[in-house]
Amino acid sequence: MTSTISRTQTGGHIGLGQTRPAWLTAIRRFYRDPKAVIASAILLTYLFIAVTAPVLAPHPVNEQDAYRSLQAPSWEHPLGTDRLGRDLLTRMMYGTRISVSVGLIAVGIAAGIGVPLGLVAGFFGGWLDEILMRVLDAWIAFPGLILIIALVTIIGPGVVNVMIAIGLNAVPVYARLIRGQTLSVKERDFVHAALAVGASDPRLIFKHILPNTIQPVIVQASLLVGSAILAEAGLSFLGIGIRPPEPTWGVTIQEGFDWIRQSPWPAVVPGVALLLFVLSTNFIGDRLRDVLDPRLRGAR
Repeated sequence: MTSTISRTQTGGHIGLGQTRPAWLTAIRRFYRDPKAVIASAILLTYLFIAVTAPVLAPHPVNEQDAYRSLQAPSWEHPLGTDRLGRDLLTRMMYGTRISVSVGLIAVGIAAGIGVPLGLVAGFFGGWLDEILMRVLDAWIAFPGLILIIALVTIIGPGVVNVMIAIGLNAVPVYARLIRGQTLSVKERDFVHAALAVGASDPRLIFKHILPNTIQPVIVQASLLVGSAILAEAGLSFLGIGIRPPEPTWGVTIQEGFDWIRQSPWPAVVPGVALLLFVLSTNFIGDRLRDVLDPRLRGAR
């Protein structure tokens, strides 16, 4: 009986008969890039703020004080106030809560619909694949922002409806991605072996194909969260998405834009928050792609 000895790159022993778990190896590889560490810290900060906003916010979110309108940052109001005298730090904290939720849930809706469609189309092929792909081609032919605006106009404004509209717009991205992955994976030897021993279609899909196509979904999700929040901010800025007094980043930018010459803080602060969030998700998405794609593991 033989034992394997695994070593780290620095020469240390992991132990006899032990191998490092694949997920631990992926995490170690992921955090070798300093940009991934910084981006992760920024996103964790956003998530912490989103969860603890009701506890840590220094003022009520919609408390108005006309005598403190458009004030510069001070000890009482660290990020200043908006045109109605509301504390900008408080509104940013609550806005993080709403905007991050919109991004995550919209991506969840897109993946929840697009992944099954892509699996079905890629696995069964034939006329079903042809119909689904032509529908998705027509779907994706519409410019994204115009389609989202049309959907919000039909189902109405509001947080939930904006989530649904942004999520539906991204469905073809996941469906086409998973279809391509499924077409590749279902031709591999382990799938043919499972088919030879009598595995049913659901078992083939959920046990053998789906686990081997999920990595691109994770990468795409990290990229689409930032895009979803940008879309929400754009809709709110145009006045057709989430509307005041909801303190999303887009609403706060829209409310502060008309007063930017008197006080830039209400427009600039949420803009910077949005910029940092999107940059962080893009850095993490790029790094996840490098780590999870075997063809790119030696590239960086």
